[in-house]
Amino acid sequence: MTHQIRVSDKSGMPVLGMHITESHAEFDEQLHETLRHGCCHFELPTYGQLPQHCLYHVIRFAHKKQLGKHNFFITTSIPVPGDIEIIMAELRHLKNWLGYPFDLVYLENPVGLRGSDPMTLYGVGPDGTTPRLQHVRDLFQRRDGGNRYLTVTPDCITEDLRAVWTFMERMVLMDGLAHALGLKHFSADQIACVLKGAVCRPEAVMVEINAYNPATEIIELCRKHCIPVVAAHPFGNPHHEPSNKIPRLLDHPSVVRIGNKVGVAGHVILVRALLQAGLRVVFTNTELLHASFLLQNIFRFTLSQGQMNQLGRLHKLYLTRPLPTFEFRCVLDPMWPFLIYDDGDGGGDDDDDGGDEGRREQCSEEQMNDDEAEQSTESPWASSSSSEAESGEKEDESAVISQDDGGLQKGHLNVQSTTSIRS
Repeated sequence: MTHQIRVSDKSGMPVLGMHITESHAEFDEQLHETLRHGCCHFELPTYGQLPQHCLYHVIRFAHKKQLGKHNFFITTSIPVPGDIEIIMAELRHLKNWLGYPFDLVYLENPVGLRGSDPMTLYGVGPDGTTPRLQHVRDLFQRRDGGNRYLTVTPDCITEDLRAVWTFMERMVLMDGLAHALGLKHFSADQIACVLKGAVCRPEAVMVEINAYNPATEIIELCRKHCIPVVAAHPFGNPHHEPSNKIPRLLDHPSVVRIGNKVGVAGHVILVRALLQAGLRVVFTNTELLHASFLLQNIFRFTLSQGQMNQLGRLHKLYLTRPLPTFEFRCVLDPMWPFLIYDDGDGGGDDDDDGGDEGRREQCSEEQMNDDEAEQSTESPWASSSSSEAESGEKEDESAVISQDDGGLQKGHLNVQSTTSIRS
């Protein structure tokens, strides 16, 4: 028996896809295996020869198997900040090369992925100058002429977040470059801000979600608005530095133990847990060079509730790590690095609480309260009943791979035969 995944948001977006970030020695073989085993969702980079190379293989495979464009789901992303003229020219070029609009284009927060380097935002400013920065705090603060600092937006991001989204609606959707828009690596506050003033709401939200980082707040917000959530980096944050207390997610004893009992690798376990939680998953092509085993076995077993609960508690371990300076500053200014104009009053929030030290103390209290609240909240795929968790762990019903060699037949990665997101 082949176990399939159904999601409740009624979107035709495939539940499993691959993000193409860079080429490697086995790239052509990897792409061929992925296509052969039924994967039809690909997120492409915007620049360079790699997207054209990938599209060439996809189109060639489609012609060979007599498949149409409705059998594939092609997305890309626009990072902010960036040279918008160059980005739009690349999008038009790829759209013409593909022969039809992208199914979805993400607006990507440049510092939204935990652990990314915010200093890269200040490579070269709009005026061609390079600001002098020595510390991460310099990204957030400027002296106001007195003795206190003000939280600011980087010089290279001069637009309100809502204005950026309006630009996307006008230049990407109305120009026919894409069927839909999405958000990538945005916080819950930023997503809510976009929803507040959007004419065309986001049709998908991609964010880092894994056993260490369940992103519960974002999932609840998106489900409230019936927006599909796509889990990026299911095998753990690429910037995570393993330690004895918080090992690499794939090496965590719980993941290894469940994988050994089921008879599959940890990659399959982590992706299966996210799919059973009702999420879509996109893995990076450099994180999983040989995807055939994952695609062959991901729908052939089901994790028990006890196993899901074990994975669901791993995020509490990650909460014990020290909060880096950059993440702490993002708590101080949840909308950073974007400007937010509230109802046209023309500026950010004024700090009247006595300067940065007051905000730091207030933030520390809020952070501790948030940590306590998050520790008392199970992740999305954990059972809400502690008794069920205990009984599930005692029973620990082993998820055995079916002997049915159906694998990924055509359509297994699609929720519906027609993609309503394109309408």
